[in-house]
Amino acid sequence: MRPYSGHYSPYTCKRIWQLHVNGLRPSEIAETIRIEEKRVVNVQGIRRLLHRLRFPKGSKVKPGPKAKVPVAVFSIVDKAVENSNGEITLLYLRNLLLKETGIKYGLMTISRIRRKLGWVAANAKYCQMVRDVNKVKRLEFVRNLQDNLHILRRTVFTDECTVQLDNCRKRFYIRRGQAFMRLRSRAKHPITVNIYGGISWKGRSPLAILPGKLRFDSQKYCEILPATVIPFAKKLFNSAYILQSDSAPCHTSKFTMK
Repeated sequence: MRPYSGHYSPYTCKRIWQLHVNGLRPSEIAETIRIEEKRVVNVQGIRRLLHRLRFPKGSKVKPGPKAKVPVAVFSIVDKAVENSNGEITLLYLRNLLLKETGIKYGLMTISRIRRKLGWVAANAKYCQMVRDVNKVKRLEFVRNLQDNLHILRRTVFTDECTVQLDNCRKRFYIRRGQAFMRLRSRAKHPITVNIYGGISWKGRSPLAILPGKLRFDSQKYCEILPATVIPFAKKLFNSAYILQSDSAPCHTSKFTMK
């Protein structure tokens, strides 16, 4: 069925006005007519019809400015978004405002309120969790380096990480009506690589790129050090350097310490 946007019959106009008086919005009126009368009507056409019925031709009455949203509503929305860590939906906010104020605000109105409060959409970026005990230790470590800059200037910080290839962004743009552009091919087990390197006050070391399926154990760690970080540190610091790494098993094992 195609949306009907032409002239409505007297019965349809009367029906639309009755539903409007009962408190239904244009979108809800269109949905009610579709279910009851098996007919699809245009939401914009319903809005124009209601406007003509409220303000007929020759009437000097013009629609005034939109009612201002109370400050309490802004406070409720701001507090709800902040307490939800920014993951709350517009539908939840509408139900919350309906419960708190007794007024059913539109989704676009709530979206404008949220935007005026300074909340904008953003992609999620994940970071590692740090326990409270380790936070204290890390803070003490950083303060110790600030008090002893001569140690920081000859320290080489090293670490390894795994990089996943062939990944897609979570947000992108498509043309209207071309939903197939959203499809992205993605392997169930994507290709990964292990990268190891170091960084210091004077620069970074060469990177060691290894296959992702390779197990990064103590033996492999000891084979990579002479090829990457150690020559880099000897060249810059004349063997007077400190090699700093985390507490991974391959860094602190007896095989590595020997």
